Order: sequence, then structure tokens, then C-alpha cells
Amino acid sequence: MVLAVHHEERLWTSLILRFDENLKVVSITTADPSLVDVTGSRDEVVERLVRFAEDRDGTVRLVVDATLDAARAFLAATDKESVIAELGSAFRVSQR
Repeated sequence: MVLAVHHEERLWTSLILRFDENLKVVSITTADPSLVDVTGSRDEVVERLVRFAEDRDGTVRLVVDATLDAARAFLAATDKESVIAELGSAFRVSQR
């Protein structure tokens, strides 16, 4: 799983999780800016993060990608489903 939060044309933070067959977290890391370019459009950065994660840990099946403002709105909301619908493309969840 890759979580990417963007601010302007740069990755603000990331989290890369790997799970075993029982869905237990077996690896937690972030994108190292010395190893992966964290600047550019959200789509470009996400694709680079996925490649980085797959090169290290295998297939990425889930990506959560948001702007910083959208991530803050999601975390502050009590009704997560409604806020996701309101945020539109600013908060994306995709299966791969």
C-alpha cells in the first residue's frame, strides 16, 4: 500500500506498507527523496512511488493519494464517506 500526500508540486509525506498473507504489517517505510524524485504532478509522483515500492517490496495493490488540504479535511471529518465524496479528485483511493 502506498499513501501519498502532496502539497503544491511536491510530495509532503508518504507511507509505504507491506502486508503478509494474513494482512499483518511486515514492513513500514517512506519514500527516500535521495532515491525517488518527489517533485512534479501528483500522478507523476504517485507512479514513481509505486515503482519505488514495488522494486523494494513487491506488488502494490492499493494507493491512497491526496492533497495536503484534502488529507486534513479527511482526518478532521466525522463522516469519512461524505467527505471523500466532497473532496473528489483531491482524495483518491485506487486498487491496482
